[in-house]
Amino acid sequence: MTRWPPRVHPSRPATSQTAAAVLGRLTRQAELPNVSIRVLPLAAGAHNGALAGAFVMLKFPSGTRATPERPVVYCESVTGALYLDRPEEFAVYENIWSSLDLLALDEEQSRRLIVKIKEEVHHGA
Repeated sequence: MTRWPPRVHPSRPATSQTAAAVLGRLTRQAELPNVSIRVLPLAAGAHNGALAGAFVMLKFPSGTRATPERPVVYCESVTGALYLDRPEEFAVYENIWSSLDLLALDEEQSRRLIVKIKEEVHHGA
């Protein structure tokens, strides 16, 4: 499953202690084998992900089905949700995800940036 945007967003936490706690939790979560945290730096500028909004790309294993389920893009909004299952719709979101993947820092660079922000901006709190 691929999710954009991540659950953590760039709003400013109430205190530097709260921010430091969130950043610390991110670095601990990144150590889990099933978690990948990648930062899209502000220097990347405008990107298609901002236009797409929040989405989840779902790909289903074929299992024993004669006809596998088609992949689906799930988009949430304030008033409802969309399930996009046409191949051309899915391809648009695959392209958006690919562009984000190219712009984002790798996992180690992201971890180092998170640690740096925690230590420098929040004085290691």
